[in-house]
Amino acid sequence: MPNTNIPELLSKFDLHESDFQRIRAAAPVLKRNLDEFIGDFYKWMAQHQEYRVFFGDNQARLERVRQLQKVNWITFLDCEIDMKWIEARRHVGAVHAHIDLPNDIYFAGVAVTNNLLADQVRKSGKEIRDPEQTIASLNKLLFLDACLVIEEIARISREKIAASSKALMEMSTPVTPIWEGILLLPLLGILDSQRSQDVMNKTLARIAETRARVFVMDRSEEHTSELQSPYVISYAV
Repeated sequence: MPNTNIPELLSKFDLHESDFQRIRAAAPVLKRNLDEFIGDFYKWMAQHQEYRVFFGDNQARLERVRQLQKVNWITFLDCEIDMKWIEARRHVGAVHAHIDLPNDIYFAGVAVTNNLLADQVRKSGKEIRDPEQTIASLNKLLFLDACLVIEEIARISREKIAASSKALMEMSTPVTPIWEGILLLPLLGILDSQRSQDVMNKTLARIAETRARVFVMDRSEEHTSELQSPYVISYAV
């Protein structure tokens, strides 16, 4: 389950109120330059294949994503770390999972973003006090942001794999009546403990449903099971 304990998350990333104070103090300057910051990010992005895949010549989509990203950065700089803030980052992860954004371009983007933020802080001159400490605080918060995004991508990926595995198991375990009182199970693939339990449950349920007296399990390929094909099991009902 995703970690929703905010104090624990902040502690793991060594984030303290002093970090948030520094970021909030720098926020007016950084927000003022957000269009330049985001523009520089997409200049970098345009050099890579993923930009052409996801945007191509669709300027309307690009502008929509840029505006959403701007809103995301405003809330990032406000540093109001609550469940709404966390869910916003997880939503970004869900979007990335939906479009199958490769992990390499995402992490490369995080690294570029970190450098661009640092450049913005250093270019501010005396407008931002303690620039290097501010950069360090931004860096820690950015890592927390990225962690929440990747955590959501991983969660959705696990759900997809589990759903595919379940669907495959259901398709590969068809208990079929072939004659009155006779059931056939053509069994393909590896028979591990989980699938063995699934086979047993489905077979017994089908026998009870059809009141079959004969059950034929046809295992035509040799895998991990020591049983040989075919197997005939007769039940008196």
